[in-house]
Amino acid sequence: MGTMLERFLVLPEPKFKKLLRSSPESVDDCDSQREAYRYAMSDSFVMQSQLDCTDSPLPGTRVFDIKARAAVPIRLDILNYEVCRTNRVPLYIRLSGYLIKRLTGGLESFEKEYYDLVCSAFLKYIFQARIGNVGGVLVAYHNTARIFGFQYIPLEEVEAHLYDPGDGSRLFNKCLRLLECILEEVVGVYDQQSVRCTFDKRDHVDEMVVFVEPANWVEETEGKPCPMTQLEAKVENHLNDAPSRGSMAVASDQPWLIHWAISHSAADGEDIRSSLTQSQSRQLNALHFPAGVRTLSEMVAYWDNIHFGGPISKPSTGDLSSSSSNANASEDKTEGDEWRTLNRCLAFRTASPQIEYLRRLAREGHDATMRAEAEEASSGKGKVVWGPADFLRDVVDDDQNRQLVRDVSESTVDGGEVGGVSVSVKESCDSAAGVGDGSRAKCSLDGSSHGH
Repeated sequence: MGTMLERFLVLPEPKFKKLLRSSPESVDDCDSQREAYRYAMSDSFVMQSQLDCTDSPLPGTRVFDIKARAAVPIRLDILNYEVCRTNRVPLYIRLSGYLIKRLTGGLESFEKEYYDLVCSAFLKYIFQARIGNVGGVLVAYHNTARIFGFQYIPLEEVEAHLYDPGDGSRLFNKCLRLLECILEEVVGVYDQQSVRCTFDKRDHVDEMVVFVEPANWVEETEGKPCPMTQLEAKVENHLNDAPSRGSMAVASDQPWLIHWAISHSAADGEDIRSSLTQSQSRQLNALHFPAGVRTLSEMVAYWDNIHFGGPISKPSTGDLSSSSSNANASEDKTEGDEWRTLNRCLAFRTASPQIEYLRRLAREGHDATMRAEAEEASSGKGKVVWGPADFLRDVVDDDQNRQLVRDVSESTVDGGEVGGVSVSVKESCDSAAGVGDGSRAKCSLDGSSHGH
């Protein structure tokens, strides 16, 4: 969904419609425009980062990434993505009705979404940004029905939340060097064969386990089960030659040394595979039954009819159906259990009280949206839709005030044309130069016409 939303933001409407599942396929619809990338090198890696957008008024590299950030209920309850209707009457409201209503607060707020970004996705953002040498990320907050707003987050702000007062580049280099050491050991396990790796970092244990197995092993040809090796990586952090916690090392500007050790487990193949199964079960994120689904047999029928606006697919014939028959046979025995499994890659659980509360907020948000649309329709006031800007002029006057002037040729109000509009944003050069450092520029908005 994130990839499609990024396309939605940067492509003209005719081109974007060709990407929809409901549009007919055509060999002429292929986009011949090349994607833009930047590359970074280390001792052993060549790293690639796709570039999304550029904007000349931005400081630094003037390149930024677009990140689509789904609201909290979409992330926690992903199967409730729309309104289920029967004969055009809403049967139950799913999470497309959830709203972001305020700046601060525990839920329905930008503060909640930003806090979750800091706790989860910021670390991924910062590593991607360093590989691509971009200046920041433009985050689009959304549910499955609307976009609530955009926020440009400079690289410095991301690092301040993660490392302050540490140095993000030092941590990136340390992590990259450690990964090189681990993968150098991995590629030597099976004599330069292609391998499949599973990384597992257990909580509260200063050790990372790597399970390595040949990727192209065929038991019938080889005459024996696929082998597996377990590597165990341990590190110790030292500041000024004294042992230190990792969090202290990140925040310090003193000389930082990492002592690492990578060892091969002496356990036999069955024990290693059992450990891998346990690691995969910990990493498996169970999905909640969507609203209106109470049993595993109903979930199987629901799963087979997911079509996302395209033609309804035929019932699956792979692992899902074969395991669903076993699930139906044992459903009476597992009806009271919290977890249900369709296959080894999918697990489901009944909705928790937290999820039920988020669904209630979505129903209330949907009702509020319907009331607002009805009031707007009865008032007779039309929506103001601004057209694209013709160009953006960057002017600095005699007082060293920087002025960005955007001339809009036309806009539409209920299908009618409105005269040309000139909107200018004035800000001091000093403030604009400090935006990348987390300071807030003072701006004034002047315009000959205003829209809501």
